Amino acid sequence: MRGKVFWVVTIVFLLILLLPYVLAWAAAGSDWVFVGFLINPLDGNSYFAKMQQGAAGAWLFRLPFTAEPGEGSFLFIFYLILGHIARIVHAPLWMIFHGARLVGALVLALALRRFIERYHEKTTAGGLEFTFALSLFGAGLGWLASLAGAFTADMWVAEAFPFFSALVNPHFPIGLALLLFLIQESERIGSIGGATAAVGLSAALALIMPFGVVALCTIQMFGMLVRLILRQRIPWLAVLTSCVPGGLLLVGQYLQILNHSELAQWNQQNVTLSPPAWDVLVSFSPALILAGISIWRRRKNLGELALDPLVTWVAAGVLLSILPFNLQRRFLLGLYIPLAVLAGGTAAQLAARKKTRWLRSGLLIASIMSNVLILLASILGAYQHPPKLYLQTHEYAAMQWMAENSPKDSVVLASEDIGMILPGQTGLRVVYGHPYETTNAESKQKAVAAFLANPGGEMNTARDLGATLIFWGPREKELSGVDTLPLTAVYNQNNVSIYHVAP
Repeated sequence: MRGKVFWVVTIVFLLILLLPYVLAWAAAGSDWVFVGFLINPLDGNSYFAKMQQGAAGAWLFRLPFTAEPGEGSFLFIFYLILGHIARIVHAPLWMIFHGARLVGALVLALALRRFIERYHEKTTAGGLEFTFALSLFGAGLGWLASLAGAFTADMWVAEAFPFFSALVNPHFPIGLALLLFLIQESERIGSIGGATAAVGLSAALALIMPFGVVALCTIQMFGMLVRLILRQRIPWLAVLTSCVPGGLLLVGQYLQILNHSELAQWNQQNVTLSPPAWDVLVSFSPALILAGISIWRRRKNLGELALDPLVTWVAAGVLLSILPFNLQRRFLLGLYIPLAVLAGGTAAQLAARKKTRWLRSGLLIASIMSNVLILLASILGAYQHPPKLYLQTHEYAAMQWMAENSPKDSVVLASEDIGMILPGQTGLRVVYGHPYETTNAESKQKAVAAFLANPGGEMNTARDLGATLIFWGPREKELSGVDTLPLTAVYNQNNVSIYHVAP
């Protein structure tokens, strides 16, 4: 692949990833504060809450969205480290988060380039560059399905698509890059240096994107099984160094969760099932269709086909995503990449014919439209100042006061939106703010709603839920119809009050 084309495409990629956030901050004006996320603010605020713990000096994670966090655990170390970096360089969390996101996007582009150059069927420059653009910017036909009112996976399962991954957070693109490097390098590990690098990458993958370790090891297992059947030599060093370190860390993390009462509840609530088969077909097409053609054309050489990492990655992703497991959707991570590389080879072959020269252009246009729609919806939506993405300046000022003046073990009762945002802005815990990371989330959500509906008659509920502070701003007043509470106000400015709840 020509270096000039690569860098032009990559710079455009990075600028597009930055643009909607710049516009969202500009849309805030003087009356609003952009929280920092355009897509899936529930997860985004959870990342900020983890970074807050790192910024406070913690190396062990505690649930931030509940009054009962339990003991600290060695989990989510990536975001704890980002928080430590923010503290050391005295930078706001959003700057470190989005800086890491763009660095991750660049690393992903570099990893994709190497991956495509290694596995692409066609070695012509045009074929490689087209496949790179398709892999980096492409998605499925969700934009077309949306005309019929459907909301398919390519519009919300970010970890499956490189562009979408790099748009929402830093750990998706970095995790995908690590997975790409490990898939490539595991085939040629034959030295101490290579083995050491594989061990480090495997451990990093487990800490940054644990499900990537499962995908990698499944791909390796498929390869081992085929080699056993074909009586070929198994590259044990590659398998051990790329899978065992990450696998051990992954098992250790899972055991921590199972043996931690609060995290075990979080794990039970954290259900992310795969979309139905028709949805997957729409979300990964047209690349899926052309990838299928590529595989079909090679059907006569089953041994070679079964050892192709592109094919085994697709097989592993499909198999893992249908297993009866609460987190099955997570195994769709990066699945668009092998499909796009296979599709690029087929498109290059077909484009060599006069009657199908239009195919590559049509394929690229059809494949980027879902991401174009996501960008437009995010940018236009930002100018409406949706309450999950923006705080009123008075709300933000009150949160900053809380961060500086409240005891660090404070637990805040607030409306659902404020409960989602507040831990990431202040480092304080809330009674309810997250359907997964709040213990007994459903009952606490109902209890908070009951309090807001009748704060005078439900005052004991705040104490029973462990609240030591109540955030009472315009959202809470609108939900309750009550301007003031019969409690001591420790803060009262610009339509926002913070009340102390006596034990």
